Amino acid sequence: GNVHVEKSTLAIQDHESSRGAASAMINVLQPGDTFGEMSFLDNEPPCASCIADSNNVQVMCISKSALATLLKQDQQLACKFYRQMAIAVAQRLQSVSKASADIREAPRGMSNCLDNPATPHVSAKKLLKVRHRFGARDTETMACMMQTAMVSPNRRKSHGTMYVFETMIGFVSKLFGLKQHETIHYASVSEVVRETFTLKKEDNAVEVILESKRSYIFYPQHADDAFDAMQRCLQQYKTEHQSQ
Repeated sequence: GNVHVEKSTLAIQDHESSRGAASAMINVLQPGDTFGEMSFLDNEPPCASCIADSNNVQVMCISKSALATLLKQDQQLACKFYRQMAIAVAQRLQSVSKASADIREAPRGMSNCLDNPATPHVSAKKLLKVRHRFGARDTETMACMMQTAMVSPNRRKSHGTMYVFETMIGFVSKLFGLKQHETIHYASVSEVVRETFTLKKEDNAVEVILESKRSYIFYPQHADDAFDAMQRCLQQYKTEHQSQ
């Protein structure tokens, strides 16, 4: 029989919580194939589950400790082993990346689940495009993504999607059918507030005040969640850069 490799459609779920969750098949292993290489290399829990498609599947399990001992004893074997593992992992990543392109994914740390109708549906491919559009690193966490209206410092109001990253806030909107994007780097932000003399908390708005004293005002669908994400990322950014 074959072994199906499945991944939870909610990318932020850990291995335990993904049990029983919706999943998508990203690979099928044939007789003679191996799996578990990534966990062997980085000592991290597996990011996908392997499920046999019948009761006729036989799997050979090699313990990590036994294999590590063997490789230490035979350097020539170790060189061949790690070379083959590197090739296998590279090929596996290529196939998984292609299969995962259309899997709905929740940005890491995002407060809203994709099952929430208010949360935009995105694919891993689209999230990658968003990162590149704003110049965010691939390793940078997206803390929040939400539909919102935004009032810019020049008082122009537009509607679109807000993306809160570890180092910036991005906003994408459309003007006459053309995509417009604006980036607010935390280096230029003084503070993020929910309430000011002119802005009341019940207005469900979040104000991003710049060092220049100008400000952006966002009216997200879930103001408290958006504020928490912005505030957390801003504080983390300020703390990291003050120590440098």
